[in-house]
Amino acid sequence: MAMIQLSEPELKPLMTDMTKPILVRIIAKNLLDKKGFDIIERMIDRAHGKAEEKKDSLHRVEKVTAAEAKILRALLK
Repeated sequence: MAMIQLSEPELKPLMTDMTKPILVRIIAKNLLDKKGFDIIERMIDRAHGKAEEKKDSLHRVEKVTAAEAKILRALLK
């Protein structure tokens, strides 16, 4: 996670430093690439897990009684 906190001038030397592990060089290169945001997003998802997606329950089709429909209409006004 520390690599995503580095500035661009700090990342550039890591990309070409042959004494660094290959994983560090690959991550540095990808962070500086056009897909940098995608890489950061994947790193955060791997480290902390993906956020749960909540589904809108209003799209669910259910039968409602006339009384329930009247209450819903009143709430939506």
